[in-house]
Amino acid sequence: MKKMDSKGVSETVGYLLILGIVIASISYAYVHAYSMIEDISSKFKDEGLRQSFKRIQNVLYSSTYGGAKLQSIQVELHGSFWIANDTYLRILSNSSLSTSILFEGYVRSLNYKYEDFEIVLENGAVWENYQGYKRVVEYPRIFIHTSYKPSPSGHKEKVVVVVINKYVQDFSISGEGSVRLIFNTTSTSFKVYDGPGNVKITVKSPHAKLWYDFFLTLPGDCELSGNIANFTTYYDKLVLAEYDIAVESG
Repeated sequence: MKKMDSKGVSETVGYLLILGIVIASISYAYVHAYSMIEDISSKFKDEGLRQSFKRIQNVLYSSTYGGAKLQSIQVELHGSFWIANDTYLRILSNSSLSTSILFEGYVRSLNYKYEDFEIVLENGAVWENYQGYKRVVEYPRIFIHTSYKPSPSGHKEKVVVVVINKYVQDFSISGEGSVRLIFNTTSTSFKVYDGPGNVKITVKSPHAKLWYDFFLTLPGDCELSGNIANFTTYYDKLVLAEYDIAVESG
């Protein structure tokens, strides 16, 4: 039997090593490319969900603030819509005349979830939760304006405007397919309170940290304790605008 010399063995081993490197390189390139495709696909999916929810948000705002109380939109449903009863709001006024609770109760939130992506509409705010990372899409509708009174003294007047969006009935739908969402603002009320005084806003919510971050952008004092965020500020005039909203599918 003829023996293979050392040179032949070396060449065979070399070919095997090169083949192994080539196969490993191809495998790595495939895995890397597949990962990139999956990542791009996920980003397009998330952006598509954001744009779809933006359309829903615009229709809701037309119903609530645009004067046309009954509004609807046809959407392709992927995932779940529901109203959660875990957002509590209290507004306390403390003036030289009296201390009184101006609003207290559960305003609830409209939630949308698909896989690990979630968007929440909570009292005018829009929060996003993606894989446990929460961020602000749109701030709550609480405004503080300082203006000059039309008088020779040029006295400044601080006006605090708090918009309350309250979902008044249960709603839940899930699955895939075309669905029509109907928004109906069933009642509105506007109240004006003269100061001087202080207003304290308390929000109990799973998104209390985001509320606290928002309160930090306003002139006043704020604090965070667990799932409760508090904000206190001075006012010369306080305006409360309350909207009751019903959501259903048709």
